[in-house]
Amino acid sequence: MPHLKWIQISADQYLQNLIEHDVPQKIATALVQTSRYQRQPKQLYADLIARETVAGKVKLSDFVQEYVAAIHGHGDQQANTIAD
Repeated sequence: MPHLKWIQISADQYLQNLIEHDVPQKIATALVQTSRYQRQPKQLYADLIARETVAGKVKLSDFVQEYVAAIHGHGDQQANTIAD
């Protein structure tokens, strides 16, 4: 589509545009952050790289069982995430 033009906007412009179109502030901020991570994926993984996190081979079904147990306070795992 040669008639389309690419216009780059700043993160602040993106945020303001989302808010002007009735996207809640918290969601708009998260979308802007997601956009930053897409442009600079190393930032997303910086903490994992800094901690030298080793990726393992865990089946999704095994993870789900552990996750549910942790959320409900059962087993050896405990959920430490706070979400609002």
